[in-house]
Amino acid sequence: APAAPLAFRLAPGERAAAEPTFELLLARGGSVDVRVVDPFGAPAPGVVVEGAGVGSDATREAVTDPSGRALFERLAAGPHRFTAQPVAALGILAFLPDEDPPAPGSVAELEVVDGRRATVTLVRPARGRLVGRVTEGGLPLAGAGLRLEKAGHAAFLIPGLTDQPLARTGVDGRYAIESVNAGEYELVIEHASRAMPARIPASVVEGTSELDVDLPLVVVEGRVVDSRGAPLADARVDVVDPGAPRTGGVEWAIGAGDGVTLEITSAVERSARTAADGSYRLRGLRTGVPLLVRARHDEHREARSGELVLAPGETRVVDLALAPAGKLEVAVTLDGAPAFAAEVEAVPVSEDAGVDPVSSRCDHEGRARLTGLAPGEWTVSAHQDEARASARVTVAVGRTAALALALEFE
Repeated sequence: APAAPLAFRLAPGERAAAEPTFELLLARGGSVDVRVVDPFGAPAPGVVVEGAGVGSDATREAVTDPSGRALFERLAAGPHRFTAQPVAALGILAFLPDEDPPAPGSVAELEVVDGRRATVTLVRPARGRLVGRVTEGGLPLAGAGLRLEKAGHAAFLIPGLTDQPLARTGVDGRYAIESVNAGEYELVIEHASRAMPARIPASVVEGTSELDVDLPLVVVEGRVVDSRGAPLADARVDVVDPGAPRTGGVEWAIGAGDGVTLEITSAVERSARTAADGSYRLRGLRTGVPLLVRARHDEHREARSGELVLAPGETRVVDLALAPAGKLEVAVTLDGAPAFAAEVEAVPVSEDAGVDPVSSRCDHEGRARLTGLAPGEWTVSAHQDEARASARVTVAVGRTAALALALEFE
């Protein structure tokens, strides 16, 4: 075990003896032989065991050998805590309201005595595998991505980073998710052809759990037109589930003039783009819950349908008309330099405007571009850390208003 530090002091101008002599007493330290078993009492190899002195932030880890044992040596005398860790997280970045309590028997505390070896037995947290088959309308759905989210916990997903699947279905629709902590989950199923992920309750227990899922085929289609009835091409159409758990989706676009667009939605969904005739088609939607169809276009205001509840096998026609809108380009500076990534928000001055605030972030040139604004007066604010600025601007249909904001610290 490490020796206690030795301190000494020299007076100003004093020099140590030519050959100073110090005597350091090294403690032998104690050791702990940790034995880990599975919930059935069999040795559990490959389990990460964490050891730490009680009240200390310093930790040590060891992995159990084929016999389920891990040895901690040269430990300082005193109370220590040992924990058999659950398997790693499920490949998602999650904001959890509370940490899960440790599994029964997975934590033990004991007193380490200098020069002695102690033995402790821990129970590995239960883990299992989830297997099954995914079909769509009774036919195998190949290439579907599957992940698990902890039931009742909201996750924050970043496309391409934290939303990677744990498994994919084969040509026969079968899947297997290995080494999962036992518990209650939602099995999230996504496929390139489906606009909305399916969320199915799933239970994982020690051993193998089976769950087969048949996804209904539901379609929403229609046309998007402008206020004169002319088709709008390249409008973005998606379906929103207002009652979905707060699984955040982040979307961003960085480019000259486009700024950094940050959008956090209630769920990560796929959208469709309208064709030249304004038509669109979205398949693979949720059933039995209220949904909203939403259409957006840079030159027009966002439009939403009324709530609709879809049934399995249904095809629903939803047409949307978008009113004309204006745009706003905002140049933001801080101490005379472009305020990269400053947040810009526009709020309608009139409470009767019937539109939501619009926000964006500045690009590397300090510019943000807001589109789809209703005509009228808007309050535009920008901030970066504690520096802020705001002003009013008038937006006209078919025109791009310009505004410059200089941030100042309050």
